[in-house]
Amino acid sequence: MPGLLRAQSPADDRVLDEIVAVVGNELILRSEVDAFLAGYLQQQRIPYSDELWLEALNQLIDQKVLAEHARRDTTIQISDDRVEQALQERLNQLMQQVGGQTRLEEIYGKTLTQLKAELREDFREQMLAETFRNRKLQQIRITPSEVRAWFEQFPTDSLPTLPDLVRLSHIVRYPRPSEKARQEAFEIASAIRDSIVSGRSTFEDMARRFSEDPGSAAAGGHIPDTRLADLVPEFAAVAARLPIGEISQPSRRPSACTSSA
Repeated sequence: MPGLLRAQSPADDRVLDEIVAVVGNELILRSEVDAFLAGYLQQQRIPYSDELWLEALNQLIDQKVLAEHARRDTTIQISDDRVEQALQERLNQLMQQVGGQTRLEEIYGKTLTQLKAELREDFREQMLAETFRNRKLQQIRITPSEVRAWFEQFPTDSLPTLPDLVRLSHIVRYPRPSEKARQEAFEIASAIRDSIVSGRSTFEDMARRFSEDPGSAAAGGHIPDTRLADLVPEFAAVAARLPIGEISQPSRRPSACTSSA
């Protein structure tokens, strides 16, 4: 039964909050649902609706029910260190999203210490609920015959069909660099190699500074174990015969230096 919380002064009849659900001995206040939904709306950047509010309420009810079951299970323990780590990771994500600790404190009107104190038990409850849910899910076993029996409940003409083939249209453009651009790239690669060979720089530092390969630049140019057949022929030919630890001359396709490890 929903209830109301009112100010203590008899002259002040304002509603401060409202009890919207009770789970065991735990109360769920309207303000809790509002705060939970506000965080979700901010992350998803979608407008408020009554349906979303009810969905948020149901999620909080489910969480408290699962957390209560987890508390009764003496084999489930969530340490303070785990709670602190999860809470800190979440706050770090929020600070990154909003632009730092100062901005986060401005948005919530609380210091980081106050936010931690306010959210710590909520995080513990979330982790209890998640641990209990995962443990129950691990016990679920579904056989192929059960899947078929479930599908057979539905009329065949009501099931969606997936085509074996699709016909698509697309527009593709392959840029053709000029010979001048190719030569400039080749000269840059040569200069990079000279800097590495002379000992003025390392291969890793130069890769992070100059490589345009999004997959390996941040890793210092390192490429995990790769089959030669997966590489373009020109690159594979250089990689196959390069002695371990040596730096190749720049190749024309792509204009790059290669190191063998």
